[in-house]
Amino acid sequence: YQDKIFLFTSKGKLYSLKKGATVLDFAYLQGVETGNTCVGAYVNGHKEAENYPLKNGQSVRFILNKKKRTAI
Repeated sequence: YQDKIFLFTSKGKLYSLKKGATVLDFAYLQGVETGNTCVGAYVNGHKEAENYPLKNGQSVRFILNKKKRTAI
């Protein structure tokens, strides 16, 4: 599992992503709507940007802006 990291949602659900994944990568794993509206996250209680690289064992709670949309 050296090429993977394991993360928790704020509700305690466990997920696996590739090493080097960012907050935004994790948000899109949760769903397109979450990814499209993610503007950052609280990682282990600290506010981080959407491009923050995640590390093994961290807990992530997304910060969403329902007005943010990506172009199609």
